[in-house]
Amino acid sequence: MKNSEYISKAVLVQLTRLGMTQSDLASKVGVSYSFFNNLINNKTSNNWDIDLMDKVAAALGVGDAFALAERAEYERYIDVEKVA
Repeated sequence: MKNSEYISKAVLVQLTRLGMTQSDLASKVGVSYSFFNNLINNKTSNNWDIDLMDKVAAALGVGDAFALAERAEYERYIDVEKVA
């Protein structure tokens, strides 16, 4: 797994915990759903940049880009399907 995949997984875990959709989050951070979905699913050459990570982290209530990256380190083994 690449670092961007770890970030994507941490975002998906937090979305699941909050009961939010990718569309909800994309709207909150000011990007299109298709851009965000492609980023989450690693279907783009774009990577998570620090500004977007800051916006996503704030929208998810996890602090800033650093806090999101830290979560990604610990949550990379979590099965998103089993998050309650």
